[in-house]
Amino acid sequence: MSRLILPFILWFISLAISQAAITSSLDEAKARFAKADRELNATWAKAKSRLAESTFNDLKQIQRDWVIFRDQQAEVAAGEDTNPKTNATSLIAAAELTEERTKWLQSLLKNEGNTLAGFWIDGKGGTLSIVEKPDQLLFEFNVVRGESFDLGALSGIARWNSPIGWFSDQGRDADKPDETSIAFIHRGLYLEIITANADHYHGNRAHFDGRYFKATALSPEAQAVTSKAAETGKPSIE
Repeated sequence: MSRLILPFILWFISLAISQAAITSSLDEAKARFAKADRELNATWAKAKSRLAESTFNDLKQIQRDWVIFRDQQAEVAAGEDTNPKTNATSLIAAAELTEERTKWLQSLLKNEGNTLAGFWIDGKGGTLSIVEKPDQLLFEFNVVRGESFDLGALSGIARWNSPIGWFSDQGRDADKPDETSIAFIHRGLYLEIITANADHYHGNRAHFDGRYFKATALSPEAQAVTSKAAETGKPSIE
């Protein structure tokens, strides 16, 4: 994942991390992270024994990207402390993300139809936040792609008929000649995003297309920000 996308990610995740990150002692933080890590590993072992081999192999790649994401968040949360493993705020951030990940994996194993609401990443500089409503996905993309650091941002409301969602910007801008459309396809472990004529919203080498996996939930504050961006069509980060 491009490290330049971290400001986008941190801005959302900082809204989700609890006050415990500020008030916990180092020992408490270490204990909480250790417990969260054990529970995730136990759930991971269940996934290995229950999921089909092809599904589990897909999950392994997604999990590797998630671990990178979690560790980057811990590093950023540590601030000027160069060792996230000795910083209480960093450890609590990692613990909360790990706890959220365990809930997601447990829900997957129970086949409970995971909600799409949350903060999604593609591991390659793309982020997607979603607030789910009946028959609708309120969304916001923010991406940073490649060594040229090309940016992209787009928000709106997609029609949702599980497992497929559809967005069109037709009528949004009378001066824009081509209609932009986006397909959201839920494939269990990830969301596949396919766009058409989306160049208007990103740099030459940037794109929104790809496979996004859910990294964490959105806090109420982040949900409000995403909802406003979607309803107005104006991304919150530009």
